[in-house]
Amino acid sequence: MRPDGRLLLIYLLLVLGPLASACTDWRAQPVEPAQWIAQTHPDEVRLEQRNGSKLTLRSPAIVGTTIRGLRGRDTVQVPVADVTRVAARRSDWVETTLLIAAPPALLFGLACLAACGY
Repeated sequence: MRPDGRLLLIYLLLVLGPLASACTDWRAQPVEPAQWIAQTHPDEVRLEQRNGSKLTLRSPAIVGTTIRGLRGRDTVQVPVADVTRVAARRSDWVETTLLIAAPPALLFGLACLAACGY
């Protein structure tokens, strides 16, 4: 590979690497919210409350009858009884793979076509 090809590859990895984390969505957990948080200790959760509002908390923990976590710089407490559903981030490996693999494959295909004179 020529030096400029390596630079292009490095550039693609630097640009596309951070995008890989964007291929996530929230998946609702099928168990009691407090039980699931206490057992799995997730880094981040999205809570759906009885009034329909959604709240994302980092570093959630069960403290008594509340779920305590960080929202921005603030510590927030939500009564467990007010939470109807808890969801956690889940990576979508198909989207991530396509996002990372498609651009280099396209460039390789175009380079092959150019080398063959098409």
